[in-house]
Amino acid sequence: MTAKWKYIGAAKWYDCKLGKYYDQELARLAGTTPGRIKRRRELFGIPPYSINQAIEPYAHLVGLLSDRALSEKCGASVTSIRMYREERGIEPRAKVPHRQQRLPLGHPVRPFKDALRLVPAEDVAIAANVPLQDVLDVCAIFGIKPPKADIQPPESAPLEDVAGPLIGYESLFGKISSAKISRAVGVPLGVIEQRRMSLGLPGHERVSKADRYKHLFGLLPNAVIAKLAGVSTARIADMRKAKS
Repeated sequence: MTAKWKYIGAAKWYDCKLGKYYDQELARLAGTTPGRIKRRRELFGIPPYSINQAIEPYAHLVGLLSDRALSEKCGASVTSIRMYREERGIEPRAKVPHRQQRLPLGHPVRPFKDALRLVPAEDVAIAANVPLQDVLDVCAIFGIKPPKADIQPPESAPLEDVAGPLIGYESLFGKISSAKISRAVGVPLGVIEQRRMSLGLPGHERVSKADRYKHLFGLLPNAVIAKLAGVSTARIADMRKAKS
């Protein structure tokens, strides 16, 4: 379903939150009625909020953590976690004795053994500075199946600038924020945002490499996460404090 721009009108500050909150909750935050929120959400072609949205950032932990532990982590109920897991055919966390095998002291993969179930083997190989096959061999020894590496989607073709009043900056979308575009070209921010939305483009988000590993906070030591992300341990500690 595509956005019905003919009826949407001017941009609202809460448009970016449509479908990310229950309509009633967003209506309370925006000081309007649930009916208006629902109407605007439907004009944008955005489906209603589902509790699955709270679980999906932690989908890689379903079956690794207990339903209750995952519930405490993401805020969804234990029942919601169980239903999400069963719908995907994922068995609950097995209560098995702790394996006694250990990698020898000094083995480069040893500090990352607990990370092998949580991040791709390719990431561990880079962090440990060993060939990928060495990591895969360790996984085979311990019966670990690491998650698959993320496949980056191909970059879309850059937009071309369109000549005309209050336009001509389209090629900057996706590269810098709307606020920076506004300052660079001297066009009001509201106009920039309306132009971005009319093209159906998402807002610019600057994501650091370390952000890819934020889901590991509390699961792995800061030093291990720092190695995986290629940043300092102090940087990871600061990010954890900011998140908490």
